[in-house]
Amino acid sequence: MHRLLLLASLIATTLPAAAEPINARLYKSTYGYMPGCHACHGDGGGSPLNAYGRAFDAAGAGAGAFAAIAETDSDGDGFANGAEAKAKANPGDGDSIPGDAGDWLALNNLIPAEVQQAFPEVRLYKPIDALLTQAEIERAAAWGVTLAARDENTIYVPVQDRRPIGTALIVAGGEGEERFYLLLLTDRALALTGVQPVSGPLPPAGDAAYARYVGATPEAFPATEDAAAAALAAAIQRGLALIHVRLKSS
Repeated sequence: MHRLLLLASLIATTLPAAAEPINARLYKSTYGYMPGCHACHGDGGGSPLNAYGRAFDAAGAGAGAFAAIAETDSDGDGFANGAEAKAKANPGDGDSIPGDAGDWLALNNLIPAEVQQAFPEVRLYKPIDALLTQAEIERAAAWGVTLAARDENTIYVPVQDRRPIGTALIVAGGEGEERFYLLLLTDRALALTGVQPVSGPLPPAGDAAYARYVGATPEAFPATEDAAAAALAAAIQRGLALIHVRLKSS
C-alpha cells in the first residue's frame, strides 16, 4: 500500500519551505539568492512565462542564459535585467525596480493566485520541489506516462491545523503556440478532485470534459478516444503522475 510522504514532511516543520525548481537554483547560483517564481512566471511557478521568462527560455534556459540576457530590459522599466537581479528587484516585473523592489520575494508570492483561490480558507502552504529522479521517471513509465526534465515543477500543498489537505499543481499541455495551462487539485490521498483551465488556447472542452477525470490517479486514468481531447488528457495524466512519483513511495 502506498504511504504518503508529504504528511511527515509537513508535520516536521511549522513553516513552509521555499521551492527550488532547477531554474530557480540556476538563478541563485548566478545572483546569490533564491528568486520568487514571479521572476519568470506571470503568476507563480508553472503558470505562463512573462517577458523575462520568455527571454531566458529563448536564450537556452541554462546557466548561461542569465548572462546572455543581463544587458536587456525585458520588463521595459528602464533597468537592465542583470542590474535589477543584482539589486533584488524583479527583472520580470516593470513595477519592481532597484530601490523599490516590492514584495516579490515574500513567501505568499510564491503561491499562484489560482491555487490560493482554490483554497480560500488556507493561509499556509508548503511548496515542494518536483524534480525528477531516474527512479521516478521509471515509475511513471510503468503507468504509461512519459516524464522528462521539462515536466519538473512546484507542487503546492495547502496546510490547515498542521495537516496537508490536498495538493495543487499548474501543468502545461500542448506544444508551441498551442501551449495551455491547467490547475490540478487533489485530496490528501492524491486522487484528483478538480481540473481548472488557467490560460492558453485550451482544447475543446466543457465542464464535463474536466469532470470525467475527478477521482483519477495515474494508475487508473480514464481512456479517451477523442483526438481533440487527447492533449488535455495527456497533460492531466502527466501532472498527476508527477504528483504521485514525488509524494508517494512504493
